[in-house]
Amino acid sequence: MTSVHPDHAGQRNRVRFTELTPPRRLVWEWHPGAVDPKVDYTREPCTTVTFTLEASERGTRLSVSETGFDAISLARRAQVYTDNDQGWTTVIGWLQTYVEKTI
Repeated sequence: MTSVHPDHAGQRNRVRFTELTPPRRLVWEWHPGAVDPKVDYTREPCTTVTFTLEASERGTRLSVSETGFDAISLARRAQVYTDNDQGWTTVIGWLQTYVEKTI
C-alpha cells in the first residue's frame, strides 16, 4: 500500500491480504514498523490486522485489532507496539473525518 495522506505521502507498506469479506471484514498481514527503506524486514514475523464493521443503533461500529506482537523480537516489540498504537488512533480519526464529510 502507498499512503496518499499529506503527512505520509509516498510511504509504502507491504501487506498481504488474507481475507476480504465485503462489507464486513478486511484482514492483512504486514511487518509492523517497517518504515526504513534500507532495511529488509522479510525475515521478521508479521502481525495480523483485522478491520471489522458491524451495524449498531447509531450507525456502523468499526473495530480494529492487531495481533502477533508476541512474535516480534524484544529489541523491537515495545517501539513497534507504541508506534502502531498511536498510528491506529490517527488512522481511525482520518476514517471518522472522511465518513463524516461524505454523509
